[in-house]
Order: sequence, then structure tokens, then C-alpha cells
Amino acid sequence: MGRLHGLFAGDTQRLDVQFFRYTVSGALATVADFGTYAILVKVLGIHYLIGNAGSSATGITVNYLLSIWWVFPSRHVRSKGLEFAIFVLVGLAALGMSELCMYIGVHVFGIYDILAKVLATGFTLVWNFSMRKLLLFRNKD
Repeated sequence: MGRLHGLFAGDTQRLDVQFFRYTVSGALATVADFGTYAILVKVLGIHYLIGNAGSSATGITVNYLLSIWWVFPSRHVRSKGLEFAIFVLVGLAALGMSELCMYIGVHVFGIYDILAKVLATGFTLVWNFSMRKLLLFRNKD
């Protein structure tokens, strides 16, 4: 029970626990992202690339809040405004990768837009974790 409890509760500097928590946080952010995407694209009829950009904003916000509250105990940047700006910039770079993956998936390979979004999400997971850990939430030296 102690090991399982450590995955979910308390601060940790362990990279494996942080990656696990980031993955869980990312899953929750992905649910928010995909839910928003479904509403924008499937219900409101917005173009899938515009819907992806809009829904990504929801996912980035959920991911940021969970990251500062639960995933990363160390904060490298003192200014919360600057920290959020860097977090968003990393997310925007991931959005660019996601948009490219989705465009290629839909227009080159002819796959369904939701499947292309799932594949793009997989590609951006490691980028987001690595860059945010390196730039924002690395251990205090």
C-alpha cells in the first residue's frame, strides 16, 4: 500500500513517479481536450484544425493546474505569470506538432480525425513532459 500511496499522494522528486502523475494528469487533460474537441467539431461543426487549437487550450489549462498542484513539487521559475507563459509556449509547440500530425493523418493517410488526434496526442506526451520538467519543474540545485 505504501508504494501505491506514494504514486498518488505527497510531494516527490522521483522522476518515475512524476512521469506517472504527469501521464495521469495528461489523461485527465486529454479527456477535457477531446470533450471540447467533440463539442466544437462534431456538435458545432467547426473545422477540425480550428477545433483542435481551441480544445488544446482547455487541455493545456487542465494540465497546468494539475502539474503545479500534484505532479511537480519543485518550481524553477518564481513568477507564476512567466511560469504559465512558458508552460503555454511548450504547449503551443506541441500544438504545432499535433496540427501537423493531424493534417498528415487526415489528408495524406486518409484516417479519421479523432484517430489522428489520438496519434498526435501520443507524439506530444513525451515532448510536453520533457520540456516542462526541464524548463519549469526541475529539482532545486
